[in-house]
Amino acid sequence: MTALPSVQAATRREVLDLAERGTALIRDAADLAEASLLRAQAVAIEDLTRTMSLGDEAKRAAKTLRLRCERRLGELLREGKANGTVRSAGRVDQSSTSSRIADLGLTANESSTFQKLADVDDDKFEDALTQAAALPSRSSILSLDETRRAPRHPARYSDDLLPIFAAALAGYVRVLDPFAGTGRIHELAGHDTVGVELEPEWAAMHPGTVVGNALDLSFDNDSFDAICTSPTYGNRFADHHIARDGSTRRSYTHDLGRQLHDDNSGILQWGDQYRDFHHDAWTEAERVLRPGGRFVLNISDHVRDGDRMPVSAWHLDHLIRTQLLTLYDIVPVPTSRMRFGDNAERPLVEFVFILDKEGP
Repeated sequence: MTALPSVQAATRREVLDLAERGTALIRDAADLAEASLLRAQAVAIEDLTRTMSLGDEAKRAAKTLRLRCERRLGELLREGKANGTVRSAGRVDQSSTSSRIADLGLTANESSTFQKLADVDDDKFEDALTQAAALPSRSSILSLDETRRAPRHPARYSDDLLPIFAAALAGYVRVLDPFAGTGRIHELAGHDTVGVELEPEWAAMHPGTVVGNALDLSFDNDSFDAICTSPTYGNRFADHHIARDGSTRRSYTHDLGRQLHDDNSGILQWGDQYRDFHHDAWTEAERVLRPGGRFVLNISDHVRDGDRMPVSAWHLDHLIRTQLLTLYDIVPVPTSRMRFGDNAERPLVEFVFILDKEGP
């Protein structure tokens, strides 16, 4: 790791040079330790510009470097929480590869703020650093209008699923995903894919997805060669809150940034309403699936209060018993999953069920 040199005897010109070099280094920082060191050095440079009265240009350069370091830390923290290498709290065993926020020399509030900086649109972040008359600050950047920020989604298809889908759909040309989300179904090469998504922000993330309702599809009977989809799981991603306290939370509502449509299954916890909803959705999906067509379903169980919820078994049984589909194959898919919060208790296996509709 390349560290910045001492700044004890820095002049205004040297501060500007250090800020320029630090910007290049933080852009390429690959881990939290490196980014944390660069931030500490950026804070020292910023302090020096004040104590030595080095002028507005040096002050802006130093503050800009510190904010870039904090944004990069936010990106790395977010990645670490997603892959399990960073934990907010709790004991970490000596054999674990995880780190706690406190062990990184950060407070919970700093961790939250840096991750918020990482969420700000790239162009807006750069404009705030370079164009504002006043010196940039965390608060001025975070107060920017966030309505144009691309929405997140808590349950995108993982990369492990796509080749399984591709193998299951070989020979089936026209494919529908009635719960398209961010539109990864369109990454399947060699197919005419159509995605239907209820929330306009997510539908807009791919031109092959249209805004529509899985409970009332606007397609004729027998329109598709295959259905390939992943419904919601009825787990804690269905929590309805919109977190504003800076904590790390993921849900359909939180990631979208507003309340979901009333017909969005992302508001449904596992239970009777969840099952009734998917009975209607699968009836509609079967209607537009041609005789001899294929139904590919990605689904997973989850743990609630220590008990495993039989979500996968219910979907499979329902499709066979009620929609009269025939099971062709079951593919278990180990996944890393999210390893913080209540979602850390979820089983680390999902399923891909491959079923066929009786031919003509």
